[in-house]
Amino acid sequence: MRRQLSLTLFLLFTLFSSFAQAPSVTYHNKKGETVPKKEDSYFYRIIARDIESEAFKYVEFYTQGDVPKINAYISKPTFIQSTIGPFQSFYPNGRLYEKREYNNKNQVIDSAFRYYPNGLIESVLFYKTPSDEIYIYEKMGAKTDPTLFILAQDSLGNKLAENGNGKLVLKNLLSSNNDNYGDPDYESGPISNHKKNGEWVGKFRSYTFEETWKDGVLLGGISMDSIGEKITYNQATLTADPSYPGGINVLRQLVANNFRYPREAIDVGVSGTIMISFIVEKNGQMSNFKISNDLGYGTGPATIKALRMAKEVWKPGIQRGRAVRVAYRLPVTLHTL
Repeated sequence: MRRQLSLTLFLLFTLFSSFAQAPSVTYHNKKGETVPKKEDSYFYRIIARDIESEAFKYVEFYTQGDVPKINAYISKPTFIQSTIGPFQSFYPNGRLYEKREYNNKNQVIDSAFRYYPNGLIESVLFYKTPSDEIYIYEKMGAKTDPTLFILAQDSLGNKLAENGNGKLVLKNLLSSNNDNYGDPDYESGPISNHKKNGEWVGKFRSYTFEETWKDGVLLGGISMDSIGEKITYNQATLTADPSYPGGINVLRQLVANNFRYPREAIDVGVSGTIMISFIVEKNGQMSNFKISNDLGYGTGPATIKALRMAKEVWKPGIQRGRAVRVAYRLPVTLHTL
C-alpha cells in the first residue's frame, strides 16, 4: 500500500508540477461511479488547470499497476467530454487503444485510429472539419454523420473495408472491461463512398439497436432493451447531453443563493474551489452527491446542502433515444472577506 501511494504521489508530481492549482483526484469503479478509496477503485482520475493554455489536463490510470488509461485535455472541468487537442486511451496492458484529435469546440477532427490489444490497427476514420454546409441535409432537416470510414480489418490484419467501401465492424474493445454488460459494445453495417449506407445493427450496454442510414444520414433507428421494450429515434434524438433548465449558470446562482457559510469557515477565512460530483439520473433528478475536492471546515457538506435545494429537474442525457445516467461535476468557488 505504501509503495502504491508513493507511486501515485510521484505520478501526480511529475504530471502536474507545471499546473496552476492542486489537482483534483477522484476514484472510480468499472461503471465510472465515484468510490471513496483508491483500493476500492478500478481507475482514478486526475484533473488540473494548465497555466499556459487555461485548459485542464485530464488523465486516468488503471488502479492496478497505475497504468495509463486516458491522456487528454478538456475545456470544462465539470464535463469530461469537453475534450480539446490530442486524446489517447489505453488498454489495461498499457498498449494504445485509440488516438484522435479534437478542436476547441470539442468536436473530433482529422484522422482517428483504433487498435487491437496485439497492436494491429482495427480501424481508421476521418472526421470532416465542422461546417454547416457539409453537415446539414436540408431536405430532411437532419445532420449527416461527419465520419468518413477509411479502413477496417480484423485482429489478424484481414481487410473488412478499404478505401471507404465494404462492411464495417466497430467494437468498443474496452467496454467489456469497464462495465457489467457482458460482451463489448459494437456496431456493424455496410459502407460505400466512406459513409454509412443501408441497415446497421449493434449493441450498447444493455440494449441492442437497428438503424437505417443513407449517405451518412440516419433515417431512423430502433433500440430494444433486455425485456423487449422498443424505442424509436432519429438523428435529432440520437444523443444529447443533460441540461439544467435555464442553463448551468442558473444552477450556480441557486447554489450561491442557498449556500450558508459554516461559522468555522468564516473564522479561518476559507477561500477556494470546491468540486461536487453527482449523477443526473434518467428522470432528471440529481443523486450520488460526493465531494471531489473539499476546502474543509464544513464547506463541502454545506455546498451539497445548497445544491440539494435546487428544485428544478434536469433534462436527462440521451443515447439512441433513451434517457441515460450521466456523471457531472460542478465547481463552486468560495470567497470570504
